[in-house]
Amino acid sequence: MPDKSTKSESAGDIKHLGTRQLLVQAWDLFLDNYWTLAIAILTHALRNIAMAAVIMLILIKNPICPIVVLLVLLTTSAISFLELPRLCLSIVRGQSFALWTKPDLSVLASWLLATLCVVASLFAGLTLLIIPGLLVALFSSFYGFAIVDGESTIQSIKTSFRISSSSFWQITKIFATCLVLSAVMPLPLAGLTFALDLVLIIALAIIYNTRREMLKHTTVDCVHDQ
Repeated sequence: MPDKSTKSESAGDIKHLGTRQLLVQAWDLFLDNYWTLAIAILTHALRNIAMAAVIMLILIKNPICPIVVLLVLLTTSAISFLELPRLCLSIVRGQSFALWTKPDLSVLASWLLATLCVVASLFAGLTLLIIPGLLVALFSSFYGFAIVDGESTIQSIKTSFRISSSSFWQITKIFATCLVLSAVMPLPLAGLTFALDLVLIIALAIIYNTRREMLKHTTVDCVHDQ
């Protein structure tokens, strides 16, 4: 049986960041990768606009079912939304990132199904009471990162719930801080709210990456104990 002190030290190597330190680290990563983020978002936006323009041109000469057009636009938008957690995770992990990647249909399908489940739960929570809806939004903060890491629809939601449960107050403070900063930001600086959104996603990526590593260490320790 391995030495428990060794296991504790290996788990302790994963540093738990405070809320302020976490936001500072996320801001620094945002500044260091500003142009990468800007170019990635711009290329996806231009691609979606170009595809929408082509579809509109096709519709002028050959009218087709609007549902088909809507599905195409939703699919391209979904691919773009899925690339954001992938990009932020790559930044946090110090990995290279390709601006153009071939969409993985299985990953995309898992993300769409998970998103539908989350949106349905969120809508139900907001319809009944506001607080349950907010809790659903908070506990589903990490399913996109989990799907990028190859987890299935249900497993990604479970992983998001586990990580959110272990970091509940930290996530709450991060969301509250970003909301307050966006609310009090002067009108001339209103464009920076988009930067705050990216900082928020990077901060969530840091929490996800850290907590996921801690869960891996916990699982390994339990296997060793058995």
